[in-house]
Amino acid sequence: MEFQCHRRHWFNDRPAYSLSRSSRSRKTNFLTTIDPVVKMGSLFSRWVCPVLFFSFIASFAPIAYAKGQSSYPTTAEEATAHFEGQVDEWLSGPVDYIILDDERKQWDTLETTDQRRAFINWFWARRDVDLRDSGNPFKIDFYQRVATANQRFRGFPRGWKSDQGLVWVIIGRPDAIGRRTSAQLFDRFGPDFNSWTYHTTTRNLGFTSRMGEVVLLFIESRPGDFRIYDLDFGEGIHPIWLQQAFEYARESVVVNPHLEFNPTSTDTGYVMSASGSTLTLDVPLESWHAQGAEGLVLLPVRVGLEQLLFTENDNGGLLAELQVQAMLTPEEGQDPLFTREQWSVNLSKEQLAEHGSGSLLGVLAMAASVGTYDVHIGLSNPLTGSSGLWEGRVEVGPANIPSGTSAVGKLSLPLDKSNPSVVGLLSQPEPSFSSGDLITVHAWLPGADLEKDRLWLIVTNDNGMEQQLQIRSARWLGSLAGPLTIEAVLPELPKGDLQLRLVLSSGANIRSVTLKVNG
Repeated sequence: MEFQCHRRHWFNDRPAYSLSRSSRSRKTNFLTTIDPVVKMGSLFSRWVCPVLFFSFIASFAPIAYAKGQSSYPTTAEEATAHFEGQVDEWLSGPVDYIILDDERKQWDTLETTDQRRAFINWFWARRDVDLRDSGNPFKIDFYQRVATANQRFRGFPRGWKSDQGLVWVIIGRPDAIGRRTSAQLFDRFGPDFNSWTYHTTTRNLGFTSRMGEVVLLFIESRPGDFRIYDLDFGEGIHPIWLQQAFEYARESVVVNPHLEFNPTSTDTGYVMSASGSTLTLDVPLESWHAQGAEGLVLLPVRVGLEQLLFTENDNGGLLAELQVQAMLTPEEGQDPLFTREQWSVNLSKEQLAEHGSGSLLGVLAMAASVGTYDVHIGLSNPLTGSSGLWEGRVEVGPANIPSGTSAVGKLSLPLDKSNPSVVGLLSQPEPSFSSGDLITVHAWLPGADLEKDRLWLIVTNDNGMEQQLQIRSARWLGSLAGPLTIEAVLPELPKGDLQLRLVLSSGANIRSVTLKVNG
């Protein structure tokens, strides 16, 4: 008698077997022996293998995480060590945002790691306001902005690689950050936007705005991913003003453009070849009122004209270029504030002959909140490689202080064609005048409303007698950074040291200046 045994699912690739009674017992014993093994194999393949596989993958997670973290360092020191340490891949880092086209072409010609290391040293030296000092304020500030971007922007792309990181690294922290909806912008349903506001009155972006500010929008195209948005052309398009700001930010920081690249040079070589002389600059904060009115800090920078090297320009006049940078570090340990300007001193030969023994007074204006700041101001004359550094401390007071500061000289001088509020004042260290002279007064009046105010220039002698000056012109430059520029004629005045003060109908407290009269 024979029995039929059906195929088992674990033998699907084999034919069915016809077994006799005698062989059935052997088959049954075989199945009894094999079945637990097969069942264990099935359990192993179904549960244990996936667990082992994912455990294996997970073992690499700390390595991947650490590598991801190192690509987005969150302190300036870590960012400097990480990106500067990758010499051959240096241009793949955030420095790609600020390198100039001619520098990029030069980098592409380099063949060895030593040449690239020398190039990196040269690159930062071109942007160092004081080559005698081992520190580099711009480099420190740059990597601080990179680190801050990595802290703030956690979406994808992350940190400095995101659109918000790009803008933050190149032109810095916005003056205001807000949120806007599609309903507010377009009166329709849609994604939300981050809005960044930059005040063109308190920072030099390479252009001026009629409204005194520009607003940059970032659209949230997907959760956590904010892309630059142009109101005219849409997502991913950089507004024209932003392109101009990027270009200016890249070019204006090169304070030593005549520093030649030597593939075999070192940091020390650049310092020795470029620091042939020292510029002496003065920052007369003691003669200024509290710095914080309207959330501004105003930093007066004065340098003697005899220290500058002038060259003849295309119009037959004389030109001296100056690079000015300032870094304010809050005492509370917050991110430093940074500004830079390029001053062009254009004079005729007659003007230089008349004022050559005098000095140029210019003012840096920065948005700053109330507090105490350590200040570093660097000044350089790129043509000569000479530079100077001033270090000090300023107190920024509350914004409701109705005060102003004035200075008197003989000539008002535009310093930046792209920003009419950046002007200088030529004067002697101790200005002296005669009756009938035409004088120039610069007044910095944060918060003043000159459309409503009336103004007078008053001279007071030692006996308290007052005389009013005849004002020929008064021009408000439309910026909180000022200044108000006034030209006036001195009346017949007694010889001696007199006090000149600007009086506003609003009653603002403006510091008077000493006027030395020869008679």
